[in-house]
Amino acid sequence: MGGADLLSLGNQDSLVRTLLDSASKDGYIHLEDFPIDTFSIPEEYENVKLFRTTDVEEEIKEVSNNLAEDFSKKGFPSNLSTSLHEAILNAYQHAHKYIRHTPITVAHNISDDTLNVFVEDIGGVVKKQFLPYILAQRQHKKGEKALNFYEFSELDPINENLGVGTTFMHLYSDDVSYYKSPNNGLIVHMQKTREV
Repeated sequence: MGGADLLSLGNQDSLVRTLLDSASKDGYIHLEDFPIDTFSIPEEYENVKLFRTTDVEEEIKEVSNNLAEDFSKKGFPSNLSTSLHEAILNAYQHAHKYIRHTPITVAHNISDDTLNVFVEDIGGVVKKQFLPYILAQRQHKKGEKALNFYEFSELDPINENLGVGTTFMHLYSDDVSYYKSPNNGLIVHMQKTREV
């Protein structure tokens, strides 16, 4: 698989560690500015490319529900629909919406009892507040109040965004990692072990 988790504090070359020595541009982190190893989704993974229709919200709902239903039939929890929906919606709201005609890819694979899902966008730009928010997500304990991105970052919400999508991704997955893609986009990797 390869690649380095962008938010790993233990990796000297990670984005978080690199940011300690550099500043963001215009309040955003541009992934292309960081010489971090990239990650490529394995070719053998099944994938779906979005957006094929003009009704984006309906397409996101359809893709996430169909995949979650398929995963559920294979013994994975049905709440993965929420994780998938939020990951795709985040990619749309924070990347695709501003860079039209760029695909978002949802790829998945089940190996033994582990489901791996990847959501890749081409945007390659994240708000600088996203980094500490993700670190807080990783330390967040189940049962505690959900972390709201906008409250955590002291930012005004954009449009209808509630700021808790990433919380659901972390809540319903066993592990969530973030990678830089070869085209300088962001890849979100959610992993879940089959419930016995």
